[in-house]
Amino acid sequence: MCKSITALWNKVSMMTKKPLELPKLPAPKVEIINLIDVLITLVAFFLLTTVFAEQQDHLRVNLPQVEAAATNHPAAAGILIEMDTSHNLYLNKQAVPLPREELRAFLQKTIRPDLTVTIQADKDCSYEEVIRLLDLVQQCGIHRAALEVRRN
Repeated sequence: MCKSITALWNKVSMMTKKPLELPKLPAPKVEIINLIDVLITLVAFFLLTTVFAEQQDHLRVNLPQVEAAATNHPAAAGILIEMDTSHNLYLNKQAVPLPREELRAFLQKTIRPDLTVTIQADKDCSYEEVIRLLDLVQQCGIHRAALEVRRN
């Protein structure tokens, strides 16, 4: 009889028990708004770094090479004028070429007794153009000019 009561009890308890119902979970989705913020930040970072890298080394002047030369660096305390193979002039590593008249006005405005002008002229520039540039610097009253070269 004990077995039949236990079996009956199991049947009754199974009928009264309800299956556990869990609420439906929402469909999985990816929050794209947070990813867009990260993406915009990365794009801005890469754009800024490539622009600055381009401006940093905008003009590649192929300097003439020498065997024995003094290693003075007067450009640190003065003005740097670069001349490319097309005889365009660039002042203090600017990306835009400067006309000779504007260069003359700038040099006359910033003249000081201790001012040194360093000229980086490409080795393929004509000798005449380099001398014209040196003459322009001296006409402005600057008597400390240096031509930059590269050592072998």
